[in-house]
Amino acid sequence: MNFFDYQDRARQWTRWLVALYALAVVAMVLAIYGAVWLGLTQLHQDELEAAAPPLWQPLLFCFTTLATLAILLGGTLYKVLALQGGGAVVARLLGGTPVDPATADAGEQRLRNVVEEMAIASGTPVPQIFVLADEDGINAFAAGLCAQDAAVAVTRGALRTLTRDELQGVVAHEFSHILNADMRLNVRLMGILHGILLIALTGYALMRVLGHVRLGRNNKGGGLVMVLFLLGLAVMVIGYIGVFFANLIRAAIGREREYLADASAVQFTRNPQGLAGALKKIAARELGGRVAAASAVEASHFFIAAPGVASWLNFLDTHPPLQERIRRLDPAFAGDLQTVRRALVDGESASRPATAAARPPPLVALPPALASSRTAVSCLAERVGAPDFQGVVYAAALLQAIPAECRTATQTVVGSMAVLYAMTLSRQPAVRQRQMARLAAGAPANVYARLVFFDVACAAMPAACRLPLADLAIGTLRALDAAGYVAFRENLHAMVLADDEVDVFEFALLHLVARRLDRHFNLAQAPRARYADLAEVPRSLVCIFSLLAWNGTAEAGAAAAAYAAGWAALGQDPGGALQASREIRFHELEEHLDRLAEVTSACKEQLLMACTAVVATDGFTTLHEAETLRAIADALDCPVPPFAPEAAA
Repeated sequence: MNFFDYQDRARQWTRWLVALYALAVVAMVLAIYGAVWLGLTQLHQDELEAAAPPLWQPLLFCFTTLATLAILLGGTLYKVLALQGGGAVVARLLGGTPVDPATADAGEQRLRNVVEEMAIASGTPVPQIFVLADEDGINAFAAGLCAQDAAVAVTRGALRTLTRDELQGVVAHEFSHILNADMRLNVRLMGILHGILLIALTGYALMRVLGHVRLGRNNKGGGLVMVLFLLGLAVMVIGYIGVFFANLIRAAIGREREYLADASAVQFTRNPQGLAGALKKIAARELGGRVAAASAVEASHFFIAAPGVASWLNFLDTHPPLQERIRRLDPAFAGDLQTVRRALVDGESASRPATAAARPPPLVALPPALASSRTAVSCLAERVGAPDFQGVVYAAALLQAIPAECRTATQTVVGSMAVLYAMTLSRQPAVRQRQMARLAAGAPANVYARLVFFDVACAAMPAACRLPLADLAIGTLRALDAAGYVAFRENLHAMVLADDEVDVFEFALLHLVARRLDRHFNLAQAPRARYADLAEVPRSLVCIFSLLAWNGTAEAGAAAAAYAAGWAALGQDPGGALQASREIRFHELEEHLDRLAEVTSACKEQLLMACTAVVATDGFTTLHEAETLRAIADALDCPVPPFAPEAAA
């Protein structure tokens, strides 16, 4: 199953959730109506004669339905809206604190390095990183509505106990949840459960209030109080029955996805012992994966391991048994955890180096002139959302090749802005003068003062490192306020358009900034599928294929052949003539990419295959062409790992 199948399957699960939620609403409305009708019947039984009151009472039904819907839907809507802020909201709800990019804590530094490597290797934005500082259990989770607002959180116990290989396995597991669209489903489950649970809590509250009411011996209101108390009990029972079935759904979905994330983590790291070692330590420790935060139970399906005591109702557990998960990763495991327990007692910590057998191979060396190196872009659609071990190693090499002062600069907002501005400075004196004048007037003084220094550092950096460095800087800019971000974005656009041209890197950079920060600052909404056939968007295809065709050649004949190859890959006649390169405008391109982001997953897969056909027509691909492909894929919300240079290039 590839990335696009996972996306479709996630949507199917969501539809099932909506259907089951509607069914639960109907069932609870009818059950509560029946309980209220029965209570009123008992209350007035002395006034009734031979005939019983009719079962169907429209006014009573309307009242109970409205009251039930107000509690149920209101609770769900409240929770869903409260979680719209993305993964950071969930992380803070569970007691997480953001990791300072400039942290001096060794464990937090290592966590940040591992997360950044995995983000670059998978082609996703660097998620926000949190630590559950008060939690001594070993656990972690990823949360968010999409990759752009994702957060990865790890307990302090995990940082203290896990080796780097084990931590990498845990982080890779969480990135699988990001890539496979599990997070959005988890957030919806949390909202649904809250609404249903609120029904049970309402009944419980009614019982508690009435339980403290004191009545005289001859008080005729005693019967009413008793009926209302029993009604509260009935509502609580009905609510918890709903919670039971909701938890059953959550467990069914959660178990399957935990096995999938375990397998994906091994694919990413090619080191099953890393994640297996982490799971063994969770199973061996007395605390296990325990999380004491009050909201941990309702968020249990987010975690890599159950955050509470295992239920005696095993079929309601949101996670498969740890022993079974370990056996799938380590077939030689026989269930003996004594060695792991002794190591934990002896004080084995995360700071101890991993064994030689578990270490990854040496980092690959970057070619000195990577900007002109050929890159492998075959099977692009299959690579979407599927980072592999070589990609992780290559990402680590890219990060290592970034000048230390540039990477350190991305730990602050000021440094991040200076780095991004510096990467757009022109080599033409007249254009550069206009750019500097713009920043002198519109950028903070401490940003402007550092431009020249970072310009020199970025110019000496391998070309392949530019986008990874931009990724790191963009993640830090989430700390800006909305007004500061708008000013930064306007300045960056002015810098790029100062020479009235947008080259490949500038296009990719502007796109990444807009795609990854506009949604964060509520300036754009996530796209929704509107087109089920690429034939509905011919003008957009003409623009994209023309861009890619001219990106690899300056010859009209070669560009025409590449353009035709894209349409042939789709099995369609061209939707228009090849655009001249000078006719392709940045704003027009952005509009077409936004439209293509609204096609279905199956169409996105076809489109990326066609784009690959355009680029590969001449038999080789430059770094610039590969970056353009990655930018287009990112516009479609299809994360693509960096393209490593071909060995034969």
